[in-house]
Amino acid sequence: MKQDKHLYLLLMKFTNKEFFKFLSVGAFNTASTYILYLIAIWFTSYQVAYVISYCFGLLLVSILNVKFVYNQPICFKNSIKTIMVYLIQFAIGFILITMCVGYLGIDKRVAPLIIIIILIPFTFFANKFVLQKCNLKNNNNYK
Repeated sequence: MKQDKHLYLLLMKFTNKEFFKFLSVGAFNTASTYILYLIAIWFTSYQVAYVISYCFGLLLVSILNVKFVYNQPICFKNSIKTIMVYLIQFAIGFILITMCVGYLGIDKRVAPLIIIIILIPFTFFANKFVLQKCNLKNNNNYK
């Protein structure tokens, strides 16, 4: 019985509006950056294409996550925190794409999609942590 309650609470945590907004923004950002990546690999290496598309996506998602997903004001502090999360994600993703394509022989057009799926939970919880922490500090300033 107690396990059912824990499972229910876990499911509720993952099925809240915030997570669905995060997935929606992520899907839009993924589609945009993936199209840019596919165009860029015609002109350059997959590593450079990954960097170009990632930088574009970083700008797009930092604005959309702060304002639309986590409903925080767009300010320098929130933008920097979000960008830091995505820079960490980028470093992990860059290592993974190099391993997937260079060592595992995964197609360079498929590897970024695999990496995105792997990194979704990290990105959601890291953004949630840094932006809620900021929100708690901002709420304490108004008391």
